[in-house]
Amino acid sequence: MKLKIFPRRFFIKSKKHLVYVDITKILNFIFILGMSLMLIIGFLLGKMKRIEKIIEVEVPIEIYVESKHDMAVGDMEWKDSVFTEYYEKASLYLSQDVFTDTPIKAEMLSLAARNAYDSTGVLLPLELALSQAQWESNMGRHGRSPEKNPYNIGEYDTGTVLYFESTFDGIQEYYYLMCTNYLSCKSLNELFMSFTNCSGRRYASADRYEIRIKYQYYHIKEWLKENYENYNRFCK
Repeated sequence: MKLKIFPRRFFIKSKKHLVYVDITKILNFIFILGMSLMLIIGFLLGKMKRIEKIIEVEVPIEIYVESKHDMAVGDMEWKDSVFTEYYEKASLYLSQDVFTDTPIKAEMLSLAARNAYDSTGVLLPLELALSQAQWESNMGRHGRSPEKNPYNIGEYDTGTVLYFESTFDGIQEYYYLMCTNYLSCKSLNELFMSFTNCSGRRYASADRYEIRIKYQYYHIKEWLKENYENYNRFCK
């Protein structure tokens, strides 16, 4: 007995009989089954790889980044928390009897800080804003145009070059100026050594301006540290 295999049929020869079996359908079925299994396995493997990639690129909700001004970058929840505290601290400090008639309001400082942060990525410390407001205009109560320009933006020894329509406009201009032209290139410590902008120009002509602002800054920082803790304990 001899066996011969042909492309589509399997023949069995013998001396007396010729018998053949057509296995085309069986081969087609095996081929289709094999291809189907390969497709299913490929789909499952691809899905597993996609899941692994999704897990690999997961990031935390809050991302903290170091910079010249030690700022932190986060999501909307982080910003709401930061600027709520900004407002509460400003409100607490300005609620002192000595500042009763100031045109500067806590909501103005908080909103101006948030607008500047959204535009520049720089968070201007509240203590710095309060310090400069005290030294520049006694919290918007003394100077050439203290109510609408409490930070003396555009005020020079030779005259005034900028005017604002409201207290908030003057405050917002100060925040933008500080975030884009001071804190964008210098740290607080560098400012306290030389209160100059990125081009080397001084914020104020007073010789001891840096020392005065530095002293007031740390005084306010300590005051807020002590009183804000009590505020959280008894008022919230």
